[in-house]
Amino acid sequence: TGTDARMTPATLKTERLTLRCPSHDDADGLVAVLNDERISQWLSRVPYPYAREDAIRWIAIATDNWQRDTAYPFNAFEGDNLIGGIGITRVSDTDGVFGYWLSPAKWRQGYGREMMQAVLEFGFETCGFTCFTAGIHPDNERSGGLLTACGFTSIGDQVYLHPPRNYELKGPHFQLTRDEYRENQGKGSAS
Repeated sequence: TGTDARMTPATLKTERLTLRCPSHDDADGLVAVLNDERISQWLSRVPYPYAREDAIRWIAIATDNWQRDTAYPFNAFEGDNLIGGIGITRVSDTDGVFGYWLSPAKWRQGYGREMMQAVLEFGFETCGFTCFTAGIHPDNERSGGLLTACGFTSIGDQVYLHPPRNYELKGPHFQLTRDEYRENQGKGSAS
């Protein structure tokens, strides 16, 4: 990997989900789910209201990012239903920034953790990242809980890669290294 390589968009499968690169067929599903202020209030780059033009623009950016090996966005589907999005933005050859969103209809049902585990595995083991960070909106305690449940630890207030709307340039951040991830996986599989 690295910025000179071309990454082929991956499809990841979990027990309940299929995660794949956004495609033009996803536009209506993106609008249906992201046109919800309960999601957009926590995100820096998702406008509200969310229109079809926003979805088309995002799909083009997502495709380009995969081709340039600069970010790896996934849409998450349960069957044919788009329920979330998750991705990694490459900030160096070894470091990435994690971002995600989930339909409110799927909150508190383990879908966020399921998406995150699949993309962590992809990022650490396929892409070769050694460290991920994630910044959250200062009031989004659920997101901090999800990150912690997936092995991330708080590293305090840091400068955001993409600041949340109407907030400072710094806020709560979390970090997970590949070594910590692998150690957590070993602990999780031992009984």
